[in-house]
Amino acid sequence: MLYMLHTAKWFVFTSLLTLIACSGGEKKTAEDAERHFKSAVVYQKQGQLRAAMLEARNVIQLTPESPRGYGVLADIYNQIGAFGLTIKLLEGKSLTSPALDTYLAQAYLASKKYRSALSLLESPANTTFPTDLALERKQLLGETYLYLKEKEKFDALLNGLAADDAGRNVYLYLLSAADLSAEKVDKAQAQLNELVGRDPQAFDALTLLGDIAIYKNDLDASEAFYTKALGTLTNTDVFLADRTFVLRRLIEVLSRQGRSAEAFAYQKLLSDANPGSYAAQQKFSDAMELYIDGDLDAASRLLKELREQYPQDKNSATLLGVVSQKQGDNELAAELFDEYLDAETVTPSVIQAAAIAKLNTQKADEAVQMLEAAVESQPDNAGILATYGLALVELNRDSNEASMMLERSLAIDSSQHRLRLALARSYMERGKQEQALAQLKKAYTDQPQDFLVQQSYFRTLAALGQKDVLKQEIDGFNKQNADSPKGIFFAGWHDLSEKKYAESIKAFERVITSQNPEVSGLAYAGLAQAYEASGNLVKATQAWADVIKHNPASLRAYGQWLTSLKKRGQVDRAIEQLAAMALPEGHWQPDYVKARITLDQGDLPQALLLAQGALTKQPEQPIIQAFTAELYQQQAFDFYKNADQANAKRALMKALELQPENVTYVANLIKIEMDGGNNEEAQKILDSFGSAKSDLNSRHYLQGKIYERSGDLVAALVSYRASWEQAPSDLTGDAIFNALRNDKARPTASIDFLEDWVRAMPRSTKPLLYKAMAAQASGDKANAEKLYSSALDLAPDIPAALNNLAWLYFENGDQRALPTAKRAYDLAPTSAPIMDTYGWLLVQSGDVKTGHAILVRASAQAPSNTEISEHLAAAKALL
Repeated sequence: MLYMLHTAKWFVFTSLLTLIACSGGEKKTAEDAERHFKSAVVYQKQGQLRAAMLEARNVIQLTPESPRGYGVLADIYNQIGAFGLTIKLLEGKSLTSPALDTYLAQAYLASKKYRSALSLLESPANTTFPTDLALERKQLLGETYLYLKEKEKFDALLNGLAADDAGRNVYLYLLSAADLSAEKVDKAQAQLNELVGRDPQAFDALTLLGDIAIYKNDLDASEAFYTKALGTLTNTDVFLADRTFVLRRLIEVLSRQGRSAEAFAYQKLLSDANPGSYAAQQKFSDAMELYIDGDLDAASRLLKELREQYPQDKNSATLLGVVSQKQGDNELAAELFDEYLDAETVTPSVIQAAAIAKLNTQKADEAVQMLEAAVESQPDNAGILATYGLALVELNRDSNEASMMLERSLAIDSSQHRLRLALARSYMERGKQEQALAQLKKAYTDQPQDFLVQQSYFRTLAALGQKDVLKQEIDGFNKQNADSPKGIFFAGWHDLSEKKYAESIKAFERVITSQNPEVSGLAYAGLAQAYEASGNLVKATQAWADVIKHNPASLRAYGQWLTSLKKRGQVDRAIEQLAAMALPEGHWQPDYVKARITLDQGDLPQALLLAQGALTKQPEQPIIQAFTAELYQQQAFDFYKNADQANAKRALMKALELQPENVTYVANLIKIEMDGGNNEEAQKILDSFGSAKSDLNSRHYLQGKIYERSGDLVAALVSYRASWEQAPSDLTGDAIFNALRNDKARPTASIDFLEDWVRAMPRSTKPLLYKAMAAQASGDKANAEKLYSSALDLAPDIPAALNNLAWLYFENGDQRALPTAKRAYDLAPTSAPIMDTYGWLLVQSGDVKTGHAILVRASAQAPSNTEISEHLAAAKALL
């Protein structure tokens, strides 16, 4: 059954609004409001929605009792799909305006608040509206009746529209919507075609026709309808909800048509879209504090609220950048900061947020430069100094500068006791253990109840071997804080480190009984470790399960629990036991863990289903996104192995939807296109791929592959060289070597390149192997043996090197031949050349029966290999 998406076309009904003449200051206010209102209308018509919203807010501020500013703002909110904002803006306002009621009704309808919409749209019989507004309200009312299954009222509304030629378009739309609800697809299609004939710009009708075409698997028609619908939309500086909807539909259609390059281009357009945001400063500060404190779940929840309610404010956009980065969308975070940040004028908290976000991306240099500028403009700001110092510590840059920044910040505000932890780390990195301990001791003295400070201080004492001091500190704390769960926990932790398992178990159980939220989770983990260390795996498993029940978000606990089950040989019962825990539904971690277990069991479809469930619960979680994307890629590989290129491409497109900048997925999509002979399509995909500097080597390499498949080896080599200059790799080295080997005009060019390869990558075995093979082929056995040995010194388990070296040993009568061939065979028992070498050497050593059996397998693997056939025949003759 098809579903409907209502997308209203709204207008600002200026004819309904009148200015009341005023005098003096009121007149000036009215004139200013009129000026802002006219600007808002002009900006909206021009597609400059951000500017229009600013002007509309000015109108509201100047004339809060007038509906004009509210009308423009609500109209735009509805256009961008921010229906919650429209409801918040208009609900409860004592403004008499049919236009505002209509905007609010649309928001209610889109939010599935059908009864609320109905209360606004059912007007008294004698109420009159301008024609356009009346028709708009009737269309909304008809949809509301449909959703509420008010058939009699719906039929009465249709009858009224049927008698009015001006309402014919609305009549056709509602009639087709009713037919679609009743699954009368052909009737609906005929009515929608009539509607489009009357109004070629009818967006709703065009999109529904596109949906019907998909339903009938007429992909060409669906693409045509969606493209026409897209053409009806005006260009705006904020992505419209309608545009997003149509682009998603087009992506689906193009993917199903196998036109992955175009689908990928639209997907990139959606990924790069930045609708902006409007935020409240207090909520921004709260979210910032949660982020700095490490409470990412709470920060994410607050951010979602901010994003829904205030989508345009630059401070919220900056905070959105921070959280987006943590959730894996680094590009969005960078774009937001680049657009909104000015280190000289923006608030210190925003600078701190930007720095933290950039430090967690690949833009560390930009973060340092930004903070340097902030320190210059605000040299006495403790927060800026602290953030700069923390950034330097995190990046392991200039420990002296880091210590100086942190010390200056503490001199201004000595209450930042946790900042001393970072200062201590900086001292430790410089080998100044006494100064580090002094800072930790100071932080602990100032805040002895701060659990993080306690952990840092006590762990550092343990790491430095100061056991006596550690024992004194823990005993001293317990003396001052009798029966404190924290003190009991640290006593148990100390006993565990001293292998006093019975004592530690007793301490951890006391902490758990106290139900102290700050330490109970760690006590469960400590109890599990104590049981495991003492050899009681059954109780260790149960204790890790208790950790999971206490904190279902702890991935580490799931990992330890699974490890204990594996040690007991009961990992097959993991999913059953997880289900028995009856964990809260809202957590994504259980589904994620089940998906990983299921994947290990070889059930990719079920693993993908579970991963999708986890993704539904937390769509922006980078761990789930990466894992689910990888599952889609594995699904693509399975399709590809079965020669189903169309589904393989669709699976990779789903992977790219989750991780649009993943070069591996892009490369595999390009490979599928090239393998299918679609070099032009492969080129389009590459042209749509990101252009970040970090991607240049990948882009050059993939470009080279496309040129090579197209037969242009000269251009391919140029691209490979460009990739090599960006970042030398074995992958690119292989490509260059093979391209040069095919260069008949320069027969030694490939061998000459191997020297460059060795110099650029001295730890790589690939160039040594190629040099060794070349020496062996030319008869230089001594040099070949030396080169194979050098490669094996770098990586002792290279089957090809062991195999070829074994053959050289055999030719030289060296007794190391057979054991070396055996090592190669053990590493690659299904390789025909390796089976041939090992089988033949066994025959030559006198073990004809075993050698013959291996040669039979080698011949079956490579029946056209003459050398293997000769060895097999000779072995058979000796039986």
